[in-house]
Amino acid sequence: MVDVFISYKREERDRCERIYRKLTALGLEVWFDAQLTSGERFRREITTAVNAAKAVLVLWSPASIESDWVLDEAGVGQRRKVLVAAQIAACDIPIGFGQTHYEKLHNAAFDDHDTEWLKILERIGALTGRPRLKGFSEVLG
Repeated sequence: MVDVFISYKREERDRCERIYRKLTALGLEVWFDAQLTSGERFRREITTAVNAAKAVLVLWSPASIESDWVLDEAGVGQRRKVLVAAQIAACDIPIGFGQTHYEKLHNAAFDDHDTEWLKILERIGALTGRPRLKGFSEVLG
């Protein structure tokens, strides 16, 4: 089972990959669309992954709030009560998500001690049954 599903806009793939590397360094199994299988029906593959993930991490930005895919994926996380939200660039949070707390992770070069990052890890740790995840990041940093 996937620990974390990352929902983002393709134009921000560098940001997504950096977060992916940080999460996998902590021993989490992370899925984002780079794992799509060639020749497979991507809608089905994405649906399976987002529904199986213990946590759905959405990366809010001006580009991602315009993406139907990101909105749908975040909606799945919200309905399943496994949504983790990070705003990676200043933007208006979409209708339907305004009451969901998010962390401002605007600095693309954030470090492992970043307060907002640690809050994101705390939530992911709770959802994945790894409550010490935040502490591991602090040690790595």
